Order: sequence, then structure tokens, then C-alpha cells
Amino acid sequence: MPAPNISIQVEPFESGKVVFLPMAPGSATAKARGRLFLRLDITNKSTKTIIAQSMSVSFPGSSVFEGKSINKSIEAGKTLRWWIQQPQEDILFDLPGPSSINLAFQCYGSFAPFDKTADFTFPLAPHLSPVAGGAYLFPASRVDLALGEYWGINGCNHGIGWEGSQSFGYDMGVWGPNHDDGTYSLFYPKKVGTNNADHRVWGKQVHAMAKGVVLEAVNDCPNNPAPLPLNGDKEHDDALVQEQKTKYWGAYEDAHGGPKKVHGGAGNHFYIQHGDEVVLYAHMQKGLLNKKLLTKEAAVKEGDFLGLAGNSGNASAPHLHIHAIQGTSPEVGPLRPFILKDAWAIDNDLIIGDPRSGLWSRIAKQGIPEGNPTQWDKQDCFLWPDPSLPEWPEIVNLTVPEGNYLSLYETMKGQGFRTVWLDAYTVDVLPNVGKTFFNVIFRPATGMTYEARHGLSSHDYEAEFNKWVKDKKYRLVHIESYFSHILNRISYAPIFEKSPGPAFTAYHGKSKAEHQNLFDNFTKNQGYIPVNISVVSHDGQRIYTALYEKRSVGASETRSTLSVAEYQQKFADNAAAGLQLAYLNSYLHKGEINIVAIWYQNLPAPYVEHHLDTQEFDALLKKERKANLYLRAVTGYQRGVAPNFAAIWNRQAGDL
Repeated sequence: MPAPNISIQVEPFESGKVVFLPMAPGSATAKARGRLFLRLDITNKSTKTIIAQSMSVSFPGSSVFEGKSINKSIEAGKTLRWWIQQPQEDILFDLPGPSSINLAFQCYGSFAPFDKTADFTFPLAPHLSPVAGGAYLFPASRVDLALGEYWGINGCNHGIGWEGSQSFGYDMGVWGPNHDDGTYSLFYPKKVGTNNADHRVWGKQVHAMAKGVVLEAVNDCPNNPAPLPLNGDKEHDDALVQEQKTKYWGAYEDAHGGPKKVHGGAGNHFYIQHGDEVVLYAHMQKGLLNKKLLTKEAAVKEGDFLGLAGNSGNASAPHLHIHAIQGTSPEVGPLRPFILKDAWAIDNDLIIGDPRSGLWSRIAKQGIPEGNPTQWDKQDCFLWPDPSLPEWPEIVNLTVPEGNYLSLYETMKGQGFRTVWLDAYTVDVLPNVGKTFFNVIFRPATGMTYEARHGLSSHDYEAEFNKWVKDKKYRLVHIESYFSHILNRISYAPIFEKSPGPAFTAYHGKSKAEHQNLFDNFTKNQGYIPVNISVVSHDGQRIYTALYEKRSVGASETRSTLSVAEYQQKFADNAAAGLQLAYLNSYLHKGEINIVAIWYQNLPAPYVEHHLDTQEFDALLKKERKANLYLRAVTGYQRGVAPNFAAIWNRQAGDL
């Protein structure tokens, strides 16, 4: 027999092309992949019943080939709707991906196979969301996350849903660290997940992903009182699932709409029309949805607050569920992928494992990275919902011997980290025998073009400055001067970044008098403020190196020769006057500890301590992380026979 006489309609299909989800890679060094699900309408155009046995999926010019079993009969003149049945049956390929797709159908007629397949070839392209810029915002904000917390998602594990409509859906929780031991969990420290409030996602704000219009809202579905317990290898006991439905959300399948049902399984939720797609935001807390948006056809803006993540409807535990379909009614329409913007993702094993990684992957008109399709906790990713590069993991190394720093720097660079703060100080390891040590803060480097140097002579530093700043248009963002006991001279350690920012100026190797003249000129006549002042005492003289920027901080004050007692008094006086510490450094001058400090008016109040030994610093580092504070500056100095440390902690990126 010849090829079967059938026609097909394919979804997702847009502008004459089959479309797929282009996924962001799971790290900055991983491959980006494409993910394809299909829903088909297969029409039998012959006069007799046929059996669609299987479909082969291939891509001209590519080695990717997959077979899909169908085994459905189609009466003459009738149409069969078929969709890929399981998450693990998705079709994956490396990006940029093929430009066309071929679907070949093997059919039976009169109990014998056709001699030929029915072949269909379509153009293939990445999906774009039908909103401004072609991509959605992630439905949550970084502002709601504690230090080290991220949204946790498996990008390939969600159930298929009716007619495949949820194939690209996501169930999302929030993960975070226990700062005492470095472990990560969906639950808060010392919690096991038996209560809703044990879950970090509980109460997190949910926001609209784009401009749109409300199609349906439910705000009074009862919260499920507790997560459902696991039942051995089975996910959840069927009887408990049915009991939860009967008690809490089942009635909402028929309520609130007269003869038209609403979707009680979504609990408290919004269906919002975004362009030609309808997005479900599901399982939020009872009574806490945005009351201004509860009416049908209410206008929604990108980023509008919708509600708080919860545990309502057909949910086994607190989480946020989203999925999109093409159409104009809730749940009535073919599947659509989510294309996101202004976010970062990473395979969470690279964060919760050892060594930690900073190799975050930027999400820009891409979907969430792939995960294991059969195990939700394998290859899932952490997601940071903000265009700014995540500052976590924050890696702090104290008292690094000068000769060991280069090896540490190269190791951390290979793991995706960059130096954001470098402090150098001298400790007398023997009488009149000094040794240089470094204190370093590392943060993720992905997406940041930078150069860091250390051990530079004055001449070499000037050459590097000219190369990166004057010739290549980088910015100087940090400069430390110190006496190198290995090189037996004053040395410089600059950090340059290829990034936008205010105008800046800098100098190095100046006497105190020269520094004061330059300081007065820059601050009083040219509108600069100091952001970095490093002092080295050598042969009884102070040598100054400084960086200034043109930005508004309100009132400010700078001191570079404070004794510890003077620093304590000045800190208290400035705090009372509304000036907050922005920069801290130290040096020994004629055997005495001197403090360099810069205060700004327009800053949130930091947490500041000094005279900390190593154990005290480590304990305080954990304590302040629990208070959601990042370490912004740490400076070391010899006090007695041991190193001590002073440090600044502050809350958010960009505060300093």
C-alpha cells in the first residue's frame, strides 16, 4: 500500500514554524539545549479506518532521531488528538538547534502496514513569549530572598497535564543554606517540612510576569493545613490526596462561577492573559491575593504583586506552580514554553556541593535549564530572579600567606569566582621578621569581565592602569597598597572591571601632604567622593593610594590617621549624625594601629566590629549571614602577637 492519506496540525506552532524551548545552560560552561514537546491533530483523510502506529522525529542535517509510539485507530474522516505522554519522552538537542523538523508516521490499514510513511517537514524555531521583549519576568523578586536563598526548580520534571498543556510547567520552591554547617534545604534550619511554615517558599511574594488582563481569580479556597507525608517509594498516599480534596478544595471545582466551573485544583490563583497566552499562577495563600486584581478583566502590570506562595488546591506541599497555554480561556489551548529574562540559573549541585561554584548562567530569552525528567531533585537548578549577578556563594579567606595567594586566586577563578575585596597586612612572625598576609572576599564572576593583579611595583601598576583603564576602557573598582615582604617593596593590587559606572579618578604612591592636596581638589572642586583609600607606612612615612568616583552619597567624612580609640569615638559620633561606615582599612604606623574610614550619609546602617580574633570573626560571619548581611570589607592588623580583624557587613548588592 502507498503512504497513508493523513494530514496533521502541530503544536506548539507559530508563524508557520514548530517552536521549541531554548533552555539556558546549567552553568556558564555547560551546553545550552533545546527542549521540544508536541501535541498533534492527526486527520484520516481516507475512506477507511487506519491505525497510527508510531511517529519518528528527526531533524534534517542532525543525528537526533526519536521514535514515539502512538497505537491509536482513526476512523475515516476523523481526527485523533495525541500528545507526548511523559516528561522523559521530551526531545532534546544542542543549541542553536536545527532549522527544520521531520515527522514520519508509520500506519496500518486493513491490518497491514503501509509501504511508506507519511512524512511532514516544518521549519523549526525557538519560541518567543508574546509580551514586550519576547520574554517574561520570573514571577518573584530577589528582594524577598534571604542571603543565600534561591528559587529551586526542575526544568524537565513537571507532569504533562491534559493534552500536554503543562509539559512546560514548573513547580517551584525556595532553597537556602544553614549558615552554621553550609548545608542546603527547602526547609529552614532545624525544620523537617511537616508544617507549611517550615518551607522557605511559604509566604514568598508572587508577581506578574508581564502586562496582562485577569481572566479568573480565586482568593478564598482553604489552605491545606499541612504538607502531605511521603509514602515510601510512592509519592503520596492516594487516600490522603482524596481526603485533602474532599475537605479543602474539591468544592471549588464547581463554585464561584455558577454553571461555569473554576479550577479548584489551582487553589487560590490567577489566570492572566498575557498577549495570546494564558498563564496560571497557582496554590497561593487564602485571602492574601491582591484585592485590586480579583475582578475579571482587571488590568495587570509587569511586576504587580499577586499574592503569597502557599499550599492550597491540589498541592502536596507549599510551592508556586506556573504554566502557559495559547488561547483566551483558562486551560483551553495548546502548550506553550516559558521564555524568561533578567535572571540567572545554575545547577544546584554546583552550589550545595564542594567545592562551591560561581559559574552562574544568564537567562536572557531562554527557559529554565533542563533537569532530570524522572527525579525532581536531580539536576535541578537554583534561580536568581534579578538582572544583577548573584553575590552568593560568598567565599571568605583570611590570613592567606602572600606566596599562596596566586594559587588560591587561580583556583577560585577556575570555579567561577572573582576577587571583590583584597586586604593586605603585616604580622611579625619572629622579632623584626615580618610576613605579608591577605584577606580576600570572592564572589561569582559570571558575566563580569575583569582583571585582577597583585604584587605590582609602582611602575607596573601605572602601566596596568593605563592598559586597562585608558586603553581598554575598564574601571578601577578596588585598589590595595601594601608592603610585600617577599618582594621587599611597596606593592599594589588593583581590580579592573569592564562595567558601567560613574566617572572616577585615582592616584598612588603619594605623600600625606600630596594626598591631602589632591583630596581637597577632587572633593571640594570637582565633585568626587573617596571610595577607596589605602595607606602604607614605610620608613616612618605614610604613602597614600586612592580611588574617587562622582556619585551622590549626601554628606560624607573621611579619616586616614585614626587611632583605635579615635575611630571608636568617630564611629559613634557619625552614627548619631546619620553617617554610615562605607569603607574600612588599617595599617601599622610606628608600631600603632591606624584606621582608614569613609562614612556616607545615604546608606543603610551596616554592622561593624573590630578587634576580632580568627574564631571570633568566623562566629560573627555566621551570625551576620543569618541576619542576611554580606561581608563588604575586612581588614587585618597585628594586635599583640596575633592577627585581629575589623569588618563591615551590609545587606544588599550595591550598598557600598
